[in-house]
Amino acid sequence: MRRLARPLRICACLILLSHGENGLERPETHASLEEMVVERAWYGMSGSDAKNFKKLVKALVDPMRSEIKKKKTRSQSLLDKSVKVVTACTEDFATQLALAERATLKFGEQRKKHRACRTKQAELISSTEKCVDVSREKKEEVKLVKGVMKSMKRAIKYKLNEKYCQKFGGEEHVTWLKRMRGNMKSMIRKVKSKKRRFLGMVKAGKKKGKGCKSALNKAKTQKKQCDKSGQKMDAYSCNAAVSVVRSCDKLDMCYPVALKAYKSLESTVRLEVNDYKVEWRAFDRIDCYLGALGKGKAGSSNKTHLEYCSKYAIDTAHLDVKFPRIPKQPSCPKPAVYPCTAAYVKAEYDTLPSKARGKCTICEAMKKVKK
Repeated sequence: MRRLARPLRICACLILLSHGENGLERPETHASLEEMVVERAWYGMSGSDAKNFKKLVKALVDPMRSEIKKKKTRSQSLLDKSVKVVTACTEDFATQLALAERATLKFGEQRKKHRACRTKQAELISSTEKCVDVSREKKEEVKLVKGVMKSMKRAIKYKLNEKYCQKFGGEEHVTWLKRMRGNMKSMIRKVKSKKRRFLGMVKAGKKKGKGCKSALNKAKTQKKQCDKSGQKMDAYSCNAAVSVVRSCDKLDMCYPVALKAYKSLESTVRLEVNDYKVEWRAFDRIDCYLGALGKGKAGSSNKTHLEYCSKYAIDTAHLDVKFPRIPKQPSCPKPAVYPCTAAYVKAEYDTLPSKARGKCTICEAMKKVKK
């Protein structure tokens, strides 16, 4: 037995020296080592040779056990990092989608403001049109009164020429003068009354004209405000649509690549974990076989113990790797309605008052995104 001890030590050392730590990872190395230990235990190695052999085997096995634990930890870390990349794609998409939703909410608020603004604009336009119509009617009335006054003057002149001033039969001169005076005063009062009415109508027409000009200015100012409000509304809608399209495009590029990398790593790790467990069970059996060697006394090998070691169940749960749950690729409905599409114009502009609809602002960013 002592004659065999030296070659065995040399063989074990040769395994370590020829392959090094990398060589110890090879399955045939573990199988060879296990076979060697079983053979020594079967033939009843004992005494100092058994002790030295145990020390040598443990010196080989313990570093390999530590290396397996490190590899398992490293595999778990790589899996976690890889799944984080996949998760980052979906989380970034969710963030961008949230920004698009905020823009959509702002669009809704601005939409209400724009509608209210256009309604007020339509009311101002209607009042301005009424003002202009009334002013036109007043001007026509002034023309009529002016014509009446002219005809009155002509009539008065005509009456004076038609022996209006003649005396009645037997009328005294003083009486005639008084009558003429009264008639002239009556005519002058009528003329002055018509004149006052005429001047009042002219003045009212001028005031009405100024009022119409003020109303027209208000309508123009309101139109400018509504145009700005409409542009702001279109901008919010455009930003929301562009954000969704960009986030969808980014997700379509990011997610498949990250998922493919994870799947490739997962299949590799599953194979590696299998190997780790095979190696670990081999090392546990080797430890068990070493227990069959004599404790310094020749002939103390235990064949029943060897049979037990080859059959007993070895727990390798501590080498299990947790495969993280992979988030599914979220669905991404790309927007079909955005500024100046037929559906958008129908919903946002065609429903406004016909007198104050305004113009849609084209979403130039969407054109660039589509290209």
